[in-house]
Amino acid sequence: MPTAARPPLRHPLRLGVNIDHVATIRNARGGDHPDPVRAAEIVARVGGDGITAHLREDRRHIRDADLRRIQEATDLPLNLEMAATEEMLAIALAHSPHAACIVPEKREERTTEGGLDAAGLHNTLTEEVTLFDLARLPESHRDALASIQQHLRRAQSGASAEKATRLGLAHLQDKPDALSRALRHRANDWSQTRPEWALANNAAMMIAPRSRTRGLDLQGRSFLHDYDYHSDPDGERLEQIMTAPMVVANWINMQYFASTVDN
Repeated sequence: MPTAARPPLRHPLRLGVNIDHVATIRNARGGDHPDPVRAAEIVARVGGDGITAHLREDRRHIRDADLRRIQEATDLPLNLEMAATEEMLAIALAHSPHAACIVPEKREERTTEGGLDAAGLHNTLTEEVTLFDLARLPESHRDALASIQQHLRRAQSGASAEKATRLGLAHLQDKPDALSRALRHRANDWSQTRPEWALANNAAMMIAPRSRTRGLDLQGRSFLHDYDYHSDPDGERLEQIMTAPMVVANWINMQYFASTVDN
């Protein structure tokens, strides 16, 4: 009996290739080959959509220098797998990968045996990130969770201090607890027509590979959408960006404009 044909995929599958074990073989041999950067170049040449590399604390796979060489050799998005440690955070900030995936590590394991999946909500007014369903998190991941929460609190403090001047709260920049309370009060004040000003200075919207803007100081005035036409042959993703985020960006700018002029 003939089987029915599968309907075409609405969103084409995207292929990301993990090149860790190319580096593992190189390290085991004690030389420079096989080269994981060469593997990344092959992925790009045959139409792959991304590269995944895990920089472990013991460097058993990818080495620090490999990250720079991979980014210089190809424009493919780099997904950096990393532990939630101060060292790895500094490395991620220095290299600005397309994405960072936090994974737990145990020195005695041969490869990563567990994962950490936590949903969260970012409040752009107070800069707080609330993680959900933490009671379901296994005990084995509690240390990783504590490290992530610590980094989130530091990020919140820095982002809040940065926006304090624009909101007339500069006198609280060195008082994180008081500043957090003031921002929360401002966010909950329904008479406040401009609770954050976060997007008021927006001047542009970039729809391009992240590599085009990596390292540039856009002063927080541009919406960034990572987009590569090579992975969007029919233009469907571009259409979605231009009919949703771009429209929303226009609404936001027009709202701020209308609130400052007399019609």
